[in-house]
Amino acid sequence: KNKKVILYVPTFRKGKDYYFKELINTFDSDDYELIIKGHPLKKVKNKKYSMFTSLELLSVADYVITDYSGISIEAAILNKPVLFYLYDIDDYEESVGLNIDIFKEMPSCTSKNVGDLYNIISTYFLL
Repeated sequence: KNKKVILYVPTFRKGKDYYFKELINTFDSDDYELIIKGHPLKKVKNKKYSMFTSLELLSVADYVITDYSGISIEAAILNKPVLFYLYDIDDYEESVGLNIDIFKEMPSCTSKNVGDLYNIISTYFLL
């Protein structure tokens, strides 16, 4: 009840696992409840929230962390603060590509580092 809910919704990565251990270590605390919701096409090992869609989970999220997923648009429409965790941007740009320089266009909400995202949430959005 008293925790801020952070929803992590990464895009689909064919043949790759999601990198979320650092997110769990950073946001697993008395202040935050971290919900990790993988892409619907990706098999999920943790089925705690498997009965809910990503869009349904947006309704309870205080903050949304994603990467290249279009869910960032839905979150923005719902006025949810969106942060971009781009730990693999070099590989992603090489294999898939991006149509903008996301670090240039949105520097205050984009990072390769979870610690930076934690600082953004705790400093700018205030608990």
